[in-house]
Amino acid sequence: MVTGSASKGKYSLYYYYHCLASCGFRHRADDANELFVEELRKYVPHPAVVDLSKMIIAKAYQIQFKRKQSGSKQIIEEIDKLNIKLSKARELLLNDAIDAGDYKDIKAQCESRIAQLEAQLAEQTNVTSMAKIERQLDKAINTLTKIDIMFEKGTVTEKRNIISSIYPEKIDFDGLQYRTSRLNSVVSCIYQINNNLYQIKNRKDDDFFRLSGEVAPPRIELGSKV
Repeated sequence: MVTGSASKGKYSLYYYYHCLASCGFRHRADDANELFVEELRKYVPHPAVVDLSKMIIAKAYQIQFKRKQSGSKQIIEEIDKLNIKLSKARELLLNDAIDAGDYKDIKAQCESRIAQLEAQLAEQTNVTSMAKIERQLDKAINTLTKIDIMFEKGTVTEKRNIISSIYPEKIDFDGLQYRTSRLNSVVSCIYQINNNLYQIKNRKDDDFFRLSGEVAPPRIELGSKV
């Protein structure tokens, strides 16, 4: 973890990022900031593939949506089975086939599991419409096309918003380059598309979607801050 401070030179103040004295890490703030802007430029969509980027990310979301639909169907089926089991247990109680204690145990187990499944179902069905996703995607990618300029001209708060939107985890800086364990999924996809631009030009349309598999499948993060 580093902090920033100024050192007084002969003619002006010079700013540095540094750790504890015992650590020894110390780097000029203006150099570190310039390197960070260069890092941001890696995620600016190439003009030739802006539309392709939108298509790939939208396709990834559609795949995710279908998975959620399939998962919802399985949850509903399990809830139905538990309700049937509870109904049969009630009949057994009325016919004196089981005692009240056994029925209470069955009822408690079924209702507890049903409550868990209903919570999962609510989460699965809370899916943003494709039209809204496309609007958010347009906004996110259009913002990414000028993210480096926005960062340089932004206020401290705006810079923090940009950083937290793109980098969900901490950023490591070794004095030469920046690294992070995880990127925003949309930004990650843009970066991969930029790096694979030449190969993309020689692929069929159906093969474009293979890149979407490289985006983290659990969720597509459009990042309202980006």
